[in-house]
Amino acid sequence: MLQLIRDKAQGIIIWIIVGLVILALSSFILNSYLGSSVKTYAAKVNDQDISDRDYRMAMSNYQQQLRQALGDNFGKFFNEKMMRQNVLNGLISNALMQQLTADAGFRTSQQQVAKTIEETAAFKQDGKFSNTVYEAALQRVGYTPGLYEADVAQSQAQKQFVDGLTNSAFVLKTSADEFLRLSQEQRDVGYLLVKMTEVRKGITVSQEDIKQYYDAHLSDFMTDEQVKVAYLDLNLKELAKSVKVDDAELQAYYKDHLSSYTRDDFAAAEKKIEDIAARLKKGEDFAKLAKEYSQDPGTAIKGGDLGFFSRGMMVKPFEDAAFKLKVGEVSKPVRTEYGYHLIKLEAIRNQGKEERRVRHILIKPGKVTRPFDEVKAEIKQAVQMKHAETLFYQDADKLDRVSYEYQDSLEPAAEQLGLKIQESPFFSRKGGGEIWRNPDVIKAAFSEDVLKGGLNSELIKLSDDHMLVLRLKEHKPATQKPLDVVKPQIEEHLKDEKAGAQAAALADKLAKDLDAGSKPEKLADENSAVSWRDAGYIGRQTQSDTNKDTKDAIPAELRKQVFLLAKPKDKPVVTSEKMTDGDAVVIVFRGVRDNPAVADKAKQEEAIQQQLQQAEAQAQRSLLLEYKRANSKIDINEQQNNDQDS
Repeated sequence: MLQLIRDKAQGIIIWIIVGLVILALSSFILNSYLGSSVKTYAAKVNDQDISDRDYRMAMSNYQQQLRQALGDNFGKFFNEKMMRQNVLNGLISNALMQQLTADAGFRTSQQQVAKTIEETAAFKQDGKFSNTVYEAALQRVGYTPGLYEADVAQSQAQKQFVDGLTNSAFVLKTSADEFLRLSQEQRDVGYLLVKMTEVRKGITVSQEDIKQYYDAHLSDFMTDEQVKVAYLDLNLKELAKSVKVDDAELQAYYKDHLSSYTRDDFAAAEKKIEDIAARLKKGEDFAKLAKEYSQDPGTAIKGGDLGFFSRGMMVKPFEDAAFKLKVGEVSKPVRTEYGYHLIKLEAIRNQGKEERRVRHILIKPGKVTRPFDEVKAEIKQAVQMKHAETLFYQDADKLDRVSYEYQDSLEPAAEQLGLKIQESPFFSRKGGGEIWRNPDVIKAAFSEDVLKGGLNSELIKLSDDHMLVLRLKEHKPATQKPLDVVKPQIEEHLKDEKAGAQAAALADKLAKDLDAGSKPEKLADENSAVSWRDAGYIGRQTQSDTNKDTKDAIPAELRKQVFLLAKPKDKPVVTSEKMTDGDAVVIVFRGVRDNPAVADKAKQEEAIQQQLQQAEAQAQRSLLLEYKRANSKIDINEQQNNDQDS
């Protein structure tokens, strides 16, 4: 066959065909290249890309923060999709703020950037900036100096911009005064309270009422649909426990990480400095002891003489102690990052600023290494975790692949990974206990493929180190609850409903009686369900009440209603209200006054003005950001999100 083609492929026709094929392929490749829709960014804000690397770093930091705040179970409260949305929205807002900063013309000079970096404590060694420490610190987090310095420049420019917005926001003193007056305002009230529980005592519900309510609300009396699932649980911590390690490997790890198990022995240094202090108290010469014992080689040969220095030149604990001494006095042992010191003040001079001359004796802490047997258990966990991390991601890939290849059973995946098939308790769409309240787990368990198709779920990521696959074990559909089962529930509901309505109707009648001239005390005496309280002047908050007796505090809901009422003119305002707990009230609102007990009014006005300015500045920033967002082109890489969801 091949020979036949070769024999026939000699004429002009075959070369025309070959040419057309080459042309078609070239056109396809060119169109694919030029028209490629592959996006390499997580999102694009106008012309600024948010890289996939930045997104992943931000996601990792966010998860770490949640884990620190909520523990390893943070996945129960925040599912993966929600976390991705939060992180991406934050990155988009930051990009918009960067663009606003640039549009406003804010820039940071190289000198400002250099000064900021030099003053960063994390980049210092022995109190001074160290380029070696700086580069090593950046390398650990995957930064280059150029990238970091660009971030610092951007951050400082953005801070200048935000500070400008904050400082430009203002609130008039008269507004603060009015806010304070209104917040401290007092209203003179009394109220009749109609207790729903008292009204309820005389209410009965017929069997016919119960049956009618049941028939009209059948959908309210259904059992929850529930599922029980079989599942494979892949957990990094559990996997680590099964990793076998021998003593030789643990010993090698110990030697390689000896610094991790070595600490400064400040206790021994403290004992030694206290022994020297005792000798000084007995009258021995400070300079002589400094020469003999001080571990500061630069000053020991001079009897510990440090010369004159002013504030800001020494580490703070040392400086604080030195500037409290009298001439000739010796300090108690002072601990700094360098060790323990004894300080003797020799002289004081003032040439524009106060300077002090001291001698000191420094005892540095020695190094103490914890013995291998003491840290063996810690090392074993660390080594097991190290091996398990590699195995975990391999197993996660295998679990995902095998459970998909054999979708009608978990047994092949369980056998290949050495996992035990477990069973969950029954849980509903509302969730259950432990991992069964996780939204992603609930979604998977009640998905079409699992619930009706009888298939394995996709790999569910509970956290970076905890994943599972599940399949349906048993399904309990929602069913109608019998009337006899729910009858007591319906009876209680109907009694509450009728009692609430009667309490509200009684409150309306009482309000009319008060308007007609009846005395509230008399109305309360005539009905056991009604009580009267003359609260007097009350404020928006309990602390502004004239009567501050907490056991007789005004209900918060009632207080809110009082301050929603229009001010009375010729006579008290009388109104009835139904409360959310079923009670009803009749409010008698008699008058308004400024709180006569306001203390430190000027100080409070100043504090309120500052708070209002901060709120105004925050509102301006939010509005500016929303305006920028509304007028920007934002492209989110949905394909990336879909890939992570799948």
